[in-house]
Amino acid sequence: MKIMRNLFLILAILFLGSCGSSSSPKNADSTNNSSDISANIVSVIEFEVEGMTCEGCENTVKRKVGELEGITEVSASHTNKNALIKYNAEKVSADEIAAVIANAGYKVGKHTDHAPAE
Repeated sequence: MKIMRNLFLILAILFLGSCGSSSSPKNADSTNNSSDISANIVSVIEFEVEGMTCEGCENTVKRKVGELEGITEVSASHTNKNALIKYNAEKVSADEIAAVIANAGYKVGKHTDHAPAE
């Protein structure tokens, strides 16, 4: 029981520490240039995201989602409580993206698929 409590405290400290940090530029977009997927159709999805309270939270979502293979662009807004993601559906699924957001400590609500990006 002590181990679980200590683990919870450590995770809470790490999470709270990330809310105040804003190491990324104030630009709302984050792009993963690690792979060339220009030949593939890019899908666009928007998730409702509860629990983001600051730019640090936005940056956490952008960084974590951006680490997935197949992600081409991520924007997140704590004000609008959403994340908009452009991705290659052949390399990553909407469920995988949602799981990464949830594992970062945020509640993922419904999502909306948008028309594929050109």
